[in-house]
Amino acid sequence: MTDKKIFLVKEGYWLDESFFDHVNEKQNDIVELSKALEEKIAELEHNQWWSWSEKLSRDIEIPELVKERWEQCWKPYSELTEEQKEEDRFWARKVFQKLKESM
Repeated sequence: MTDKKIFLVKEGYWLDESFFDHVNEKQNDIVELSKALEEKIAELEHNQWWSWSEKLSRDIEIPELVKERWEQCWKPYSELTEEQKEEDRFWARKVFQKLKESM
């Protein structure tokens, strides 16, 4: 790291590069937190779907092909394939979108 300083004319003070390093670290922390939160919401979405689909399959007649596909996903989120997890992440991102729209 150099001792290069940046003068903010509008604010009238100097910032060195360590300030921007700190900002970048905080941005990285926010990105990591967002990814972790997306995974938690995706897991919740999966668990809700799992509960709903199992109950539905007991209550009404579900086509066999649909039920077979569902049964492949009736397991903990951590045991799903990446492709299956991505379906749940899609719905997790929808939650984020709705939260953003409500702000």
